[in-house]
Amino acid sequence: MYSTEPEYRRARKSHCCSTCLRKIDPGETYSHSRGFDGGDAWTFKQCAHCETVTKVYAPLDYDDVISYDGFDGWLDDGARDVEELRAMAGWRMQWRTRGGTLLPVPALRLVEGAKA
Repeated sequence: MYSTEPEYRRARKSHCCSTCLRKIDPGETYSHSRGFDGGDAWTFKQCAHCETVTKVYAPLDYDDVISYDGFDGWLDDGARDVEELRAMAGWRMQWRTRGGTLLPVPALRLVEGAKA
């Protein structure tokens, strides 16, 4: 399997985050990468919120890739601290308030064993 390094882009149109399935709004910054495996190719788009959580808590699925299922399994593991609990709640709400306002990107501290 081969994947490209993420490029950071500013959305000109709506996109779907591959990890939280939230609509990335025009004007929002997101990461974009591509993957290739055998005859398959795909793109991976991730909102800034999910990217921050990924760097801190690394919710991976059984193939060691970041995906919706990996994040969903991360929720089942339970929170280690209040910050992680807030991140889990934000992910469940797709980073929006009930009124639809986008939450700020979490400023999370690195925890032991997290990717830098």
